[in-house]
Amino acid sequence: DFKVKSGIEATNIVEGLGTVGASVTTPSGLFGNTLYTGTAGAQSITTGVDLSGSNEGLIWIKNRDGTDEHTLMDTVRGTGTYLISHNTDQPGSTSSAYITSYNSDGFSLGIANQINRSGDNFVAWTWKSAANYFDVVSYTGNNTLRTISHNLGSVPGMIWIRRIDSGDFWFVHHRTRGAGKQLRLNTNGAENADTGTMNNTAPTSSVFTVGASNNHVNAAGGEYIAYLFAHNTDTISCGEYSGNGSATGPTVDIGFEPQWLLVKRVDSGDGWAIVDSQRGFDTSGSVKVLRANDNGAEQTADRVKTNSSGFQIVTTDNEWNNSSGTYIYMAIKKAVNESLLDLSTGSVFN
Repeated sequence: DFKVKSGIEATNIVEGLGTVGASVTTPSGLFGNTLYTGTAGAQSITTGVDLSGSNEGLIWIKNRDGTDEHTLMDTVRGTGTYLISHNTDQPGSTSSAYITSYNSDGFSLGIANQINRSGDNFVAWTWKSAANYFDVVSYTGNNTLRTISHNLGSVPGMIWIRRIDSGDFWFVHHRTRGAGKQLRLNTNGAENADTGTMNNTAPTSSVFTVGASNNHVNAAGGEYIAYLFAHNTDTISCGEYSGNGSATGPTVDIGFEPQWLLVKRVDSGDGWAIVDSQRGFDTSGSVKVLRANDNGAEQTADRVKTNSSGFQIVTTDNEWNNSSGTYIYMAIKKAVNESLLDLSTGSVFN
């Protein structure tokens, strides 16, 4: 026996766009994995994620076909301003050519080539701020050892910090590597020992620490943005695995099936690889890979396949599965339409 929930609106989930709406179980409108085609003219993109009004969040856009920059925009800094994940350039000035508005069901675009080049295929990843999921924090540096408050409501699984008033690298903290290690999102470099940036102090459910005399995260008068990602078994997982060097690679249990996955080898110079369900997961493990530290077009290769409780690596490629490699990841849960659920078990009807 089962019950069919009434009042389901077909527009709440659009499979072709990867939208996430109110009648979809976790992440329930917290993440959008959206494909669109550039027009070089103003257009609105439907993601199913409400970033209007007081809602906060992050949008990351990449041209899948070309070498346009990875473009990151957030509601805290407003429309028109952007960051680039793969270099240390000073952020671009405000321009109406980029995101022009954050909407209740997505966002609107200007005419800039890197987010709307005519005829090219794009992917947009959207995070909405919510407790135990994601938070955006802006702060001004003071060159003094201090803590920065956040609203994540849980210990962060991953933190990215970028100075926004001058050129600088992206500092990355990952829960599995500890507060005495540093990674940089804009390079493929291995992790560095670093006890100064966070004063070797682990973040808590309410604050993270930034060190004194550290221009990367706390220069006097410097302006900073921090993106905080949670770690749990419900919506988002930030973990680690060890490579085995076999095409039958390690299977990683995270408690859910992912729709978006970021992987980085930490003991060697390999890229920040990103794959997602809208650009394709299949049973063979063939995926289309983009890299946060590289502006190149996506590349198709056998790398990883997903399952109901996680993912399995299916390559000997060093970026994913060197026999002595240590890898970190961040995974976002696959959206499930509630109208397809067997309410007695919570599983999805085939």
